[in-house]
Amino acid sequence: MMDFMDAKMKAAVTNLFEGESEMTALTDDSLSLKMNPCLSIDMWLTKEDTSLVVNVRKTYLIDNVPRVVVEESYDSHWHLLKTSTVSSSLLWRDEEIKERPHL
Repeated sequence: MMDFMDAKMKAAVTNLFEGESEMTALTDDSLSLKMNPCLSIDMWLTKEDTSLVVNVRKTYLIDNVPRVVVEESYDSHWHLLKTSTVSSSLLWRDEEIKERPHL
């Protein structure tokens, strides 16, 4: 994918599930991937004190609406430093509506 980006081509490949995964952005310290229609991943480097930190944001989509976002931080040896999950209120609202009796 990186070679495709460098060549100014569409950076898409066929994944193991026979779908398309695409790198949509690449800089010296970050990248963005669209793994499939339901998952996007953003990665970027930050510096904390004297150490590099790899930050990863996974955005899970339903009907093209972000429903769950997971953010993780790793040290340079890929040891997990912290993680957080944010769920969209729309997701909970959908569940609430499904449980209501229908007329």
